[in-house]
Amino acid sequence: MILPLTPLTLGLAPNHAPWREIRDLFYRGSLSKVIEMVEVEIKQSPDFALHGKLVQAACHIERGNIDLATKIILEVKGELEGFSLPSPDALVGDVSFVIAGLQYLQAVILFREGHFDQAMESFMEIHSSLGPREGAIRTELQPLAILARIGCLLGALDLAQEDSIQFWYEELSNLEINLYTDLRIHLHMALARHALLIKKDAKLSQMFAKKAFSEAMSQSWSYFAVSALLLVATVHQIQKEYKELHWTLEFLKPTLESSEYGYLSNLVDLQFKGDLALNAPIEFDAQNKRVFMGGDWLALHERPILFDFLMLLRKNVDFVDKKSIAEALWPTEPYKSRVHDPRIFDIAKRTRNMIEAHHQRPSNLLSGRLGYKLADL
Repeated sequence: MILPLTPLTLGLAPNHAPWREIRDLFYRGSLSKVIEMVEVEIKQSPDFALHGKLVQAACHIERGNIDLATKIILEVKGELEGFSLPSPDALVGDVSFVIAGLQYLQAVILFREGHFDQAMESFMEIHSSLGPREGAIRTELQPLAILARIGCLLGALDLAQEDSIQFWYEELSNLEINLYTDLRIHLHMALARHALLIKKDAKLSQMFAKKAFSEAMSQSWSYFAVSALLLVATVHQIQKEYKELHWTLEFLKPTLESSEYGYLSNLVDLQFKGDLALNAPIEFDAQNKRVFMGGDWLALHERPILFDFLMLLRKNVDFVDKKSIAEALWPTEPYKSRVHDPRIFDIAKRTRNMIEAHHQRPSNLLSGRLGYKLADL
């Protein structure tokens, strides 16, 4: 599992006027709203442009659109041509802040793409640049320096570098308790992963993950709540606690469906696809018009057209075109695309709401120009 590391935190300074609202919207899943707010801020305060672009890049990273995020990062990089982080004893200004944020976002992208060694190098460079200055930059760059340390620990865990793991674990264990809430949540999640992989202590891992979840829920931050639940689900998966795993995934799904966190959604799909109960084979009871999925029978006698739709697809190995679907469901009506296609689309949508783990990324009910079919489960 690649533990999410927030791309946001410090794409702009916390003391900027709209920071709290932007941060909360990001952590609550309203990425489109964040992008809109930043556009307004850039127009009203041109000095905010570089900070704002980094925030937008962070949103696209979280949506899973790495190409667009990289394009924005390169634009910012071009505007900063010739600048670099000043020496440890130099004053920290906006340019220094943007450069550090830029380096951090690049490291996050490397990490999420699985280039852990390169990501670690970038995180270590940030740590080396900022570490000596933490006392003087507490309100601005200290959070970024701490996130770089967390990134180093996570990278070392994924690379199984024992010496590095121990070093960065000790660095993080000695941090002050009085951290920003989002940093404290990140720290809890990193320690949870360390407890699971190194200490082999599932209970300790769950304790840290539940601390992170509790703090996230107190702020209504779905981003961290989902990330913490991912850790809890991973523990259940490793421990083969399938009932608890199912409950955790069932709790995760609606949260992901109502957010724009494309990366987290894909992470869940990739890691837990085999464990999602709704991806299990579907059984049919034609006499009572019901289907068996996710460990339960789902009665469809009051929605017979959905049952008939599923049965039709079940009987066909290949895609079933819309004309054939219309003729089967409405045999007395001649097929008219303008009349029947919207009906079929609505039936497919309602069916996906029942049988898919993630409605926007269907894996059971497939569709395309050839029509619809049930996946081979």
